[in-house]
Amino acid sequence: MSTRASIVAPWTDCFNLCWTCLLANNGRTTANLHPLRRTRAQLVQGRGANRIDRIASLRSISTTTRLDKRHTNFDHLTLQRQRAIRRNYHGTARLNESASPGQRRRGPRQARIEPIPETPQSTLSIRERLKLWEQEHPQDLSTSFAFPNDTPKPWDIQNVLSRSSENSAPEDGEEASDGPASSLATMRDGETVDVDINEIFLKPGDLVELRSGTETTLAILTQEFDTELQFYTMQGKWLQRPNRNIHFSQPDFVSMDVVEQLLQYLPNAAVAEEIRDKAMMLDANVPREVGAPAVRAMLSFWNQADKVYRKHASVLEEAHNLLSHETNSRVTTTRDVAAKLLGDETPSQPTLYAVHRTLRANEYGFGHDVRNHRVTGEFRIRPKSEVRLVNTVREWIRQFQEQIVAATTSDDITRATISQRSPVHGFVAKARKLVAQSRNMRIPREHGVGPRMLGRDDKDTDSTQRDRCVFSIEFSEQEQMIIRFLEAWCVSRSFANHSSLQSIGPMLIRAVGSYQGFDIDPGTGFLFLQEIGVLAPWENRIVFDPQLGLPGHGNSEQADRLAYQSLRTRSLRARDAMQGLRKDWGSMEVYCIDDAGAKEIDDGFSVESVPGTESQYWIHTHIANPSAFITPSSTIGQYAEVLSQTVYFPERTYPMLPPQVTAANFSLAPGRPTLTFSARVDEGGEILETKITSGTVQNVTFITPDKLRQVLDNDTAAQQPPETILTVGGQMPPPSREGLDKELTASQIHELKLLQALGQARRDLRKKRGLIALNIPRPGVTVLNNQFNRFFRNPSLRQSRFFEEDPIIEYRAKHFTLTEQPDCTKMVEDIMQLACEAAGQWCSDRNVPMPYRCTVAHPDRQDPADFLQNVLPLLADEAGNVPLGAGLQYVKLLRAIVSTTPAPHMLLGAKRYVKVTSPLRRFGDLLSHWQIESALRYEARGHSLMNNDVDPFHLAYSKLELDWRLPRIGTREKMLSRAERNADRHWAIQLLYRCFYAQEADLPETFEFYVYSKGAAAWAGHVSGFIKTLGIDVDMIAAGIGQNANVGDWWEVRIRDVDPYLRRVDVEPVRLIKSAT
Repeated sequence: MSTRASIVAPWTDCFNLCWTCLLANNGRTTANLHPLRRTRAQLVQGRGANRIDRIASLRSISTTTRLDKRHTNFDHLTLQRQRAIRRNYHGTARLNESASPGQRRRGPRQARIEPIPETPQSTLSIRERLKLWEQEHPQDLSTSFAFPNDTPKPWDIQNVLSRSSENSAPEDGEEASDGPASSLATMRDGETVDVDINEIFLKPGDLVELRSGTETTLAILTQEFDTELQFYTMQGKWLQRPNRNIHFSQPDFVSMDVVEQLLQYLPNAAVAEEIRDKAMMLDANVPREVGAPAVRAMLSFWNQADKVYRKHASVLEEAHNLLSHETNSRVTTTRDVAAKLLGDETPSQPTLYAVHRTLRANEYGFGHDVRNHRVTGEFRIRPKSEVRLVNTVREWIRQFQEQIVAATTSDDITRATISQRSPVHGFVAKARKLVAQSRNMRIPREHGVGPRMLGRDDKDTDSTQRDRCVFSIEFSEQEQMIIRFLEAWCVSRSFANHSSLQSIGPMLIRAVGSYQGFDIDPGTGFLFLQEIGVLAPWENRIVFDPQLGLPGHGNSEQADRLAYQSLRTRSLRARDAMQGLRKDWGSMEVYCIDDAGAKEIDDGFSVESVPGTESQYWIHTHIANPSAFITPSSTIGQYAEVLSQTVYFPERTYPMLPPQVTAANFSLAPGRPTLTFSARVDEGGEILETKITSGTVQNVTFITPDKLRQVLDNDTAAQQPPETILTVGGQMPPPSREGLDKELTASQIHELKLLQALGQARRDLRKKRGLIALNIPRPGVTVLNNQFNRFFRNPSLRQSRFFEEDPIIEYRAKHFTLTEQPDCTKMVEDIMQLACEAAGQWCSDRNVPMPYRCTVAHPDRQDPADFLQNVLPLLADEAGNVPLGAGLQYVKLLRAIVSTTPAPHMLLGAKRYVKVTSPLRRFGDLLSHWQIESALRYEARGHSLMNNDVDPFHLAYSKLELDWRLPRIGTREKMLSRAERNADRHWAIQLLYRCFYAQEADLPETFEFYVYSKGAAAWAGHVSGFIKTLGIDVDMIAAGIGQNANVGDWWEVRIRDVDPYLRRVDVEPVRLIKSAT
């Protein structure tokens, strides 16, 4: 075991022994100690030595020193721990099933241990002597891990099994800084499906798998501290790590009695990173007799999974060959694999874990989405051709290295016998020329390529000439394979962090010889592909995420095929499924409020008084009705289900429905079909009755949000927070749409004011039921995308290309404030949520299975209702505004889910909730319309569904069918919403990059910065917050004067670094403006 990975597990045990030996000698010479112990003891004895240097030295020793079992005195259980952490499914040795202490491991490799010289007896215990030594050798460890250069990157390999930290970098596919917007988006969208609550939350007693590189261990969750979890591992050690990236779990693995026994000896609060190592050594250790039941249970589970693997090893090792397609990707689950390969239709948890570990051990054949894998268990099976490509390029790189070595060290005869030159030679030569060509136009930085350098002739260049890309050197088929390999490494990030494939890309880039002084990592690989003309200088790598399966990028053959067939549709010849059932809304005013640049209008609303009452009103929400003309089995319907929703990126859009069909048939306009959701409400906003009607609207009025503010609340509009507008690359043309210049009549203004009042009443009512209003910044990013779409194409594999112009980017952000600002346009959100609640209530009353959005409370946290009623009011200001930190704490007490069983949605203050307002762009809404229309047709035939069990044969989907579809809907919605947020962030950071490094627009020297989180950031030595004038999440370096930054502080900061590849902005503190305390 000469590698670091091989000796990670016993590191803590060895270190404890070294401390014991050191103190047992009472300061005497270390000459008689074992070399490993002696070196460490000398390091520890050095007063004033820098702690980081000592830790680095210890790690270096751990990497280079071979642990000889002849010099260790570990008992039976310790040897079991070593073996458990090193085990993989390629070995044949078995773990002992006994976890009893006191036995000695016997075998031919264990020799007699040399005695340690006797030392004077001491009356102090070891722990007391260690504490005394610490007092005699005080050290300031408060900033040991706060230096920016110690910040891990997402691809760094870290030891998190023996030493875990909130500073660990995110895994592939996970974003480092989603910010509070992520929590609120999840709150609205829902993140999982109708599953056992045990599968939604991790809770004490659950078994989980923890990974660090190739090392794997099992652990039991003991307790949770906000963003961190505490575990007890099968090595008998406790550790603390962030509550993310748990990809396998078994609920209720041990009883709470076992957990409570462990908790008596574990820290009862989160341990800070700077003292965590000492706490693990000095203060908290579970006695072996107490931890034995938990360890024994985990080892038994491990052995059962190992037994399953050995029984089916020949099949499991061939899983990729047996399950993959030659050219297309596929999706499977661990249960499907167990059924297909093992013939087990009802696999046990150890069987599922054996399959899970086998697929994860495959270096490249299987990929998974780290964000949802624990719940879904889904794996993406890469095609055979893709795996062959990776293996072929790896072999070429090996040949290239051998030929380079032979060419420099062998004689002429040996060099003459070298086989044909590797294709890498020609690719490297071309790459050098292309990099030089790129640097004549653009300046590279470690994070990406800068904007085009303006030459003296640019002012005389016609815009039509500048708006072209220049093609350069062509790539051979073999060179295209190398490029595709590099894309998998640094664009789609398809290689696991611990994979040996991670080393091949850096070898290739170093061979080019153009990146001296750069860290050769995936970020530099992305820069390399930009400089050789494969990727555009501003490329948004989110679109290449294979888990998203967006059409046009080769990640999903099914999506590509259906997109081609669906989006070619120019006209729709289909029968109206609701023909004869539609109501003509006649002259009733229908108000559609959307931005001037909106391409598809999918909702509008109207209001009317209830005859015979003075304080009751019908609010009708009219929704575009494509479901009456598109069937689930049609090509358009199939593609909508595969894509799940229209994906809006600033530079391009992936429409769920054909744009030509939507514009010509469904986008709201006079004479267009609708499905109308009506709620009768009183002045207090309470829903008294609900109706759903198929209809046709005639009198449609289009209004922009700005015009609505002018009409309804001009004074409030003037009080809106200031807005920052930044533009680079030119002037953004203003958006426009026909029909927006119509003046509103007095009657229309009266109805809009009535709707505003009813919407506010609804909002107040929902706040009493659990809704909280958090003022989260939502900046807008616009990228000019001309009709030829020449800026945004797939990577150029056949021929390098260089762009002579950069896209225009416009960024708009209202200044961040801690209090909710009055805005009459919120009435649109209030009315849309009223429609969703009315739909949920109507379907629930009829027992119609639907994708209900609801919330469930965390079983081991504070009751959300109690927090809402007794905690938040104490923290709110005089106007009732809740602090951002407290609001996010409340959100974390609940989890939004999608279920076929109706339940309240507390975070939205809704008794029932079904999304129905966007069927043009969300498949879940389209599916809900199909289901509702089938129920309407059934009732139209004279049947009543009220309070009766509905016959599933009369509905579009049975509950069983919905339960089968909802898992994908829930995970896709969450995944694509995250992608849209990250795409907006990508372009915002592209703009800041061009402003900060190329001075394309003026930025202030300093900014005001609000701290909203200290522990959520996954990066060492930073706190997270908003820049007030930009409304963007950034990370402030918590070192120097910023090391005591607290949530709620206001700081003056300056930008330190902008990284487009990681979508990260670092700022450094200048001074504290206002302390939260």
